Amino acid sequence: MKKVFQIFLGLFGVTAIFIASLHIIFGPSAIPGSVPVNATMDSEDRFYATLFAAYGVALLWCIRDIERKSMVVYFLAGVFFVGGLARLVSIVAVGLPNTFIQGNDHTGVAHSFLHGVYAIAHCESRRYPTRRSGRRCREGVARLSLGLGCWGQSVGVSA
Repeated sequence: MKKVFQIFLGLFGVTAIFIASLHIIFGPSAIPGSVPVNATMDSEDRFYATLFAAYGVALLWCIRDIERKSMVVYFLAGVFFVGGLARLVSIVAVGLPNTFIQGNDHTGVAHSFLHGVYAIAHCESRRYPTRRSGRRCREGVARLSLGLGCWGQSVGVSA
């Protein structure tokens, strides 16, 4: 399961860097269904693309020592989840985006799901191990995961 999650993070990280590069090079015209924008919107798109590229780099950085960097992975998953919530605000405010973008939203849901599966599998394999690794599991997952796996143990809920 660890290897599958590492491969997933690698693919997701490379994809984020690729998409960000398209936005940096082509600007908002890289967005399917986009319309010409003014200089301010073009500048905003290219600026935020660098942050998405950094997100991809951070995912790639986590792959090598994924268990030690699990807090970073959980934080990045939380950031991605909040980005999905921002898309919901956009849907309410102005309607559904291009169908290609809607399909990518399903990819985001898959990312969150796979993150949760990994968290559960990681914690279940450490559910009753030595005291030290059990504590690491509680700390790593409980702080910023989506509340899956051993979260209940860290807040005193018995399984």
